[in-house]
Amino acid sequence: MKVFKIIMNILGIIVASLLSIFLVILLTIAPIFSAVTSIFQGESIYKIISSLDYEEIIMSEMNGDSQEAEMVNELMKSEMMEELINLCVDNIFETIDSNGESEAITPDDIEDIVRNHEDEFKEIIEECVGDEIPLTEETLDEMADSLIEQYSVEMVEVLPTAYDLGLSQDELNIFASLKNGTYFWIIFGFAAGLTVVVMLCQVMRFKGFMWIGVDYLVAAVLTLILSFIVKALDLCAIMDVDRSAEPVMKTVTEIISSGVLKGAAVEAVLGIVFIVVFIVGRKLLKKKSA
Repeated sequence: MKVFKIIMNILGIIVASLLSIFLVILLTIAPIFSAVTSIFQGESIYKIISSLDYEEIIMSEMNGDSQEAEMVNELMKSEMMEELINLCVDNIFETIDSNGESEAITPDDIEDIVRNHEDEFKEIIEECVGDEIPLTEETLDEMADSLIEQYSVEMVEVLPTAYDLGLSQDELNIFASLKNGTYFWIIFGFAAGLTVVVMLCQVMRFKGFMWIGVDYLVAAVLTLILSFIVKALDLCAIMDVDRSAEPVMKTVTEIISSGVLKGAAVEAVLGIVFIVVFIVGRKLLKKKSA
């Protein structure tokens, strides 16, 4: 019986060691998929889009006037625009999920959002007009109404749809799965299952909690290193794109790096909790034995 216990203990150590390698790998890549999932959320896409200097783009590339350029720049940084981008993103992924059966965005949808932020819109108009035109409250209301009607129609025409992205249906489905977190939850499920199996391989005297605690702490360190690597990446050079896209690429790396860093923090906390359970459990076991 004693020999059998020794053999089983050795086998448990071997299996736990092998499975721990896979567990650490899964725990390291899981935060990456979680961070990439956040990229496809409206809030993140708004951060990416608003990182551009639209005033400079309009003035240098589109030959626009300074007043128009300033107004567009201010609009892109407003809460109203964040809500409009969320609407556009949600509509794109609804179209993908419903195989093109979702309703298209209408001028009325745009107008409703702008009306909800009418005070913010008027403030932007006042800032851009400045002292050039004396604005009474009545004049400001008329100008706002006119611009809201004009922009509501123009924005519907320029807002991209799922098909404007120029991607195949398979590629669109991959992006939809990333947005929904499908890949992350698959990895999370495997990691959770491996956690339980590794713990059961060393279940005697709470040693399983020590094993998974160490695994989670090792994964936390690797994930932390990975977050710094992601933040230091030069996506413009890697993807061979123009340097004008650098603000966008930098925002993307910052979002992913931040998400990976949060994952490292969660893994570190769980690792510490598991080791505390191991220490407390061993002490309680000794007291019971005594």
